[in-house]
Amino acid sequence: PGEDPETLPHPQEIAKRILPLASPALRETGLIFQAKHNRFVAYRQPE
Repeated sequence: PGEDPETLPHPQEIAKRILPLASPALRETGLIFQAKHNRFVAYRQPE
């Protein structure tokens, strides 16, 4: 609600980034995947 759908990536683009996360070859664990930036990041506790 309140978001302009024209500024959001198409669901197909996000799916292309998420699908490889199901690969048995993936070795990253304990990280957060940011689909928007196509990268893994470490979780930080709020200060």
